[in-house]
Amino acid sequence: MQLSGSRKRLRGASIVCALVGVAGSCGAADARPYTVVSCDAALGGPSAAEAWTPSTSIPGSSYAVCPSTGGDNTGVSDRIPRATGAGLSYSAHTFSAPPGTRITGLRWAGRIARGNCTWGAWLAALPSGTPLLGVKPNLGCAVSGLDLRTASIPVTIPAGTTRLQQMIACGAAAGCQPGATFHTTASVVTIDDPTLPTVSASGALVSGRWVRGEQAVTVSGQDNTGVARTWVTVGSQTRSTPWACRYTSPQPCANHAGPLSVGTLGITSGQYRVSVGAQDAAGNIRTVAYDARIDNEPPGRVRPSVDLGQAWRRSNRFTIRWQKPPQTHAPIVRAWYRLCGPQGCETGQVSGSTETLANLTVNGSGAHSLEIWLEDAAGNQSFVLGASDPVFLRLDQEPPSLAFEPQSETDPLRVAVRASDSHSGVDTGEIEIRKRDGNTWHALAAAREGSALVAYVDDERFRSGAYEFRARVRDHAGNEASTDRRTTGARATIDLPARFATGLVVGRRKLHRHGKRRRVRLLRHSRARYGSRISLHGRLSNPDGQPLDAATIQVSSDSPGDAVGLVPVGVARTDRQGRFTYIARATRNRVLRFRYSGSRRIRSATADFTMSVPAVSSLRARPRRLRNGQSVRLSGRVRTRPLPASGKLIEVQAYFRGRFRTFSTTRADSTGRWRFVYRFGGTRGRVPYRLRAFIPAEGGYPFTTGRSPVARVIVSG
Repeated sequence: MQLSGSRKRLRGASIVCALVGVAGSCGAADARPYTVVSCDAALGGPSAAEAWTPSTSIPGSSYAVCPSTGGDNTGVSDRIPRATGAGLSYSAHTFSAPPGTRITGLRWAGRIARGNCTWGAWLAALPSGTPLLGVKPNLGCAVSGLDLRTASIPVTIPAGTTRLQQMIACGAAAGCQPGATFHTTASVVTIDDPTLPTVSASGALVSGRWVRGEQAVTVSGQDNTGVARTWVTVGSQTRSTPWACRYTSPQPCANHAGPLSVGTLGITSGQYRVSVGAQDAAGNIRTVAYDARIDNEPPGRVRPSVDLGQAWRRSNRFTIRWQKPPQTHAPIVRAWYRLCGPQGCETGQVSGSTETLANLTVNGSGAHSLEIWLEDAAGNQSFVLGASDPVFLRLDQEPPSLAFEPQSETDPLRVAVRASDSHSGVDTGEIEIRKRDGNTWHALAAAREGSALVAYVDDERFRSGAYEFRARVRDHAGNEASTDRRTTGARATIDLPARFATGLVVGRRKLHRHGKRRRVRLLRHSRARYGSRISLHGRLSNPDGQPLDAATIQVSSDSPGDAVGLVPVGVARTDRQGRFTYIARATRNRVLRFRYSGSRRIRSATADFTMSVPAVSSLRARPRRLRNGQSVRLSGRVRTRPLPASGKLIEVQAYFRGRFRTFSTTRADSTGRWRFVYRFGGTRGRVPYRLRAFIPAEGGYPFTTGRSPVARVIVSG
């Protein structure tokens, strides 16, 4: 048998929400009916009889057989078949609506029968006790039964009904003769539920925190009829869960608390209202609103910098700083870093709204790369998208290793220190020498040659004897190491001189005769006329007098008073006999230094030649003949220049009493010109005079004492 409307129909509801504070609620204002079906009442098939609860004083008389298939004694049954019923005995089934609900309707199908009037078989509404179907004991004795198994009838239910009870009962204290029967083959009970469900939610999305990505929201629904559906709505996105309900039970649905997964990746970052709802078995709806903060955008990249720079250092403490990028939504709560070095990579974090990673240590010496990225309060962080360009933390706590190389036989003055550093590399170094058992160390000029620090001992600077070395090397991190040992473990020493000695002589040739013998000497000092050219001769040989041929002799010039010092002016080359010639021009007083720089095996040699150039001036006397009382005009020009800035002193001399004597002075101007006027006043007779200009040597004037030609004048008294 099929009865229309035997299954529950859920109807839509207009939701009016009043949002107050963080969360609010809304729900349907009117009661919602639902139906509970039993036995043959289900559309399309049978239903259980679980809604009707049996109770009896007659064992075996209260039972349910569903579906009934139209049988006489099937359905939700209370029956006294044959035996005599004890006095006031009964058998019943009761339908109880959930607390807070009311039964408002019933469609019923079944069979009622009794054998005598002392039995009652009826359906009553409780708590009012109003009979709805059948008869009570000892009443309506003309009625023996009712059979409506083929069609259902509507039954009017009085207001306030919360239970339905079908019953058979014996109305005689002494007992009743058989029998009585109440069989319900189909029932459709309508229940009105005016109570809204309660709903709450938990999870990060509804906690007010910033969230990202897929979020689990646990929705908890409670209702007297149970919860049929729960859901979460964010923006235009709704996720819901329908729960299984059995409308063969007065409480069709259970109460549920379960998670719903809400995806936020398609939602624009910002603040939203999240609606959480529950619907009960009757279709009543309640929703609650929560504040939600969504941010799916990772923070921007940073540009870290290292305090004190990225150079090598010895201290294993690094501080890295950066500026936080602008953040529109979720604030920065954490900084991540990835530190990679020779031992591998490690990842760490520092919590808080920070812009500093202080006192970071690295795992051992070497160059380490550091990348930083940020995480916001929503959990957005990405190494791939947000990691900074790497900065480098370079640590070197290991000193360089060094040792003197063995002394070279082909280059004995070369001092080489083999130095290496496995991390920061060798930066600077020093090599020092001192006389053995001495107290004073002398620095040697050292330079890098590949992996070696190389210096050369100046055997012209240091006296003969035994010397020892020491070396200090620093790497780029400032680690320093020193040694005085060779690679063999022996002390680094040298004995000077380490090269073969040489002899160098140079000078101006002068022939000396001793009787028939002639000997040529080389003068190391010579006077030369201004502007003349002189030939200087020299010879280079070893201590045994053997010539050194094809050797280059460097020639430098140093003039007294010249602040420049030695200036290279030329070179000479020795012939097969070790001899050489150099032509020098007499332009001023000067020292010509001839130097053979030597070789790796042969010592250098130096010889000086001093050239003196007398000052020169012209002289003119006008008139050449004059009488006593007249004046002579002497004039001239100093040819040897440069002149002092203040001019050059000139002494005017006359020859008398057996020699030239100075009788007056004058001064040449910056061009060298000078003049002097002298008046004769004491001459008697005809007297010839010899006059000249004397040019004395003085500081800053690069010429020796000189004189002009002699001028003769005749004075008549």
